[in-house]
Amino acid sequence: MTKNLGYPQNPQDLLLLLPLSKPFSQEFIGSACVDKLLVLTVKCQGRTSHFHPQLLWLRRVPTPVGFKVPADAGESTGTRMTNPDYTHVTMVIDRSGSMQGMRPEAQDGINLILREQFLEEGKVTFTLVDFDDEIATVERMRGTQFEYSLEPRGSTALLDAVGSEIEKTGFDLAQLPEDERPGRVLFVIVTDGGENASRHHTFEGVSSLIARQTNDYKWQFQYVGPAAEAWQGERMGAKTSRFSGRSKGMSASYREMNESIKSFRKSAPETDFFMAEIIEDDL
Repeated sequence: MTKNLGYPQNPQDLLLLLPLSKPFSQEFIGSACVDKLLVLTVKCQGRTSHFHPQLLWLRRVPTPVGFKVPADAGESTGTRMTNPDYTHVTMVIDRSGSMQGMRPEAQDGINLILREQFLEEGKVTFTLVDFDDEIATVERMRGTQFEYSLEPRGSTALLDAVGSEIEKTGFDLAQLPEDERPGRVLFVIVTDGGENASRHHTFEGVSSLIARQTNDYKWQFQYVGPAAEAWQGERMGAKTSRFSGRSKGMSASYREMNESIKSFRKSAPETDFFMAEIIEDDL
């Protein structure tokens, strides 16, 4: 099972590669191959958890030959036991130089969401990543209000930002006990322009990641961008909202998003996220 993936022949040997706080305190139960990806089942302190060998990242050990990072957040939908009162939101925000003209509207809109969502009932966490030709994590799995400052610069590595953050959010959620994982996961992409700087991800690759997370784990993906660039969201396979490309359209988009997130959080866990496809400019 592990030979073709370049892993040790004995799955128990992989325990030596896990980032254990107390070595050998984990009991290996078994392993399985899910969608050609190796999954380990480990018991620690009476709790059974499932791990992917992407945990290799945390120990700076050599990556096995042919290793592909999985982006799932745990069990398949048929066996999930998640927290229905918990919503996780990942926001991937364009901070490229062209955002300078609508910086106040974008920054205020993001902070509106971060302020008002933490006043709503139910648990919510936010991961916020911004990008130009580089990608930066602002907050990960944050469960309290925080302020965001948008500093435009650089070009637009949209696909690298989206693809890498799907993988990282999946990793974050997979570390939670199954009954503490969010019943709803929303992944939002906001940009004002076109892809022009990615080196590691393609539209086809990102589309595949989004399709798997949507179909297998019921993540919701929402792309927000100017009408001229809306094709990018559609090509990724995300639901797409369009605005005029002016600063008033950016402001209106964040207000619409904020209300849509509120409604989404109050809905049943399997309910789709809904946001208007066409966003009218603020008056």
